[in-house]
Amino acid sequence: MNPLPRPVAAPRFETPLACAFTALILLVAAFCLPFATAAKFGEAHDGYLVSGVASLWREGDWHLALLVLGCGFLAPLGLTGLLCLLLGGARLARPRPALRGCLRLAVRLEQWSMPEVQMLGVIVAFTKLSTLVPTRPDAGLWCYGAGAFFTLLAWRGFDPASVAAVLFPAPEATR
Repeated sequence: MNPLPRPVAAPRFETPLACAFTALILLVAAFCLPFATAAKFGEAHDGYLVSGVASLWREGDWHLALLVLGCGFLAPLGLTGLLCLLLGGARLARPRPALRGCLRLAVRLEQWSMPEVQMLGVIVAFTKLSTLVPTRPDAGLWCYGAGAFFTLLAWRGFDPASVAAVLFPAPEATR
């Protein structure tokens, strides 16, 4: 019998950090690239991520437009940015007390970040719209779907307690 306790492995931040950076790049690309193309009477029209938000706003549904924009794009983008900041700081393994507010914000923002719900809505809309006009998903949609997937992977690998232990060590642990 070995009376010595087994050493506890230090938390690893590389995988969720890589997923967060990947999600951040893909979400920015999704915002810039066409989401879908619909053809009507021989004329093709590109739709972007914010096209639906702009339509809702023009029709007077500004509250719904803000909710879709916030939960479908701004919150996931903010969450992945915060995850990159927090996990990058934890990866450097130096105390960063200034990031305490960022950690609290990331935990709260995760509740509002719903890219997977928006993806489900887009799939339903494609199914319904394809019966009326020919539609084709474009690069923005694929980037958004992959960005949503990597956001979920990054959050799944993110442990706020481990990050807090590295970024905000107890005063007696720093001596």
